[in-house]
Amino acid sequence: MRLTLHGKISQVGPFIRRGIVSSVYPFTTPRPHGFTIDIMQQGGSSGSPIFAGDSPKVVGMMWGGVNEPRFAQSEAASLMYTLNTNISLAEPAHIIRAALETVLAIERPERASIPTLTLQQLRDAYPRPTENTGLSWSSTPAP
Repeated sequence: MRLTLHGKISQVGPFIRRGIVSSVYPFTTPRPHGFTIDIMQQGGSSGSPIFAGDSPKVVGMMWGGVNEPRFAQSEAASLMYTLNTNISLAEPAHIIRAALETVLAIERPERASIPTLTLQQLRDAYPRPTENTGLSWSSTPAP
């Protein structure tokens, strides 16, 4: 994960957070369909493992957050935007395991068939746009 502040990369590495399982759905059961955690996640954290609080056992995978829709209105325009909440959605480990076992039972890729690309090859394959879109991404508002 990468955290950018004031236009500079300030951290490259994992974030470790502690949260509370706030709901299990459809209801409390040994094999739930999913669960929510009372913790705000960072953009890009989807796919991150969720560990049990008392052991290194993976109990699930982060896959999304719940956003709260908001509206701003003026005489000239209206704007809909969202705010992050402290509710994050997770997929239980047993579902991920079953999916991986199913995929691997169909076709197990050979290590030699998985392409490895250098950073330069990726940059060449996916260059930045040449035209100015007028958009920029930053974690702090422009002055």
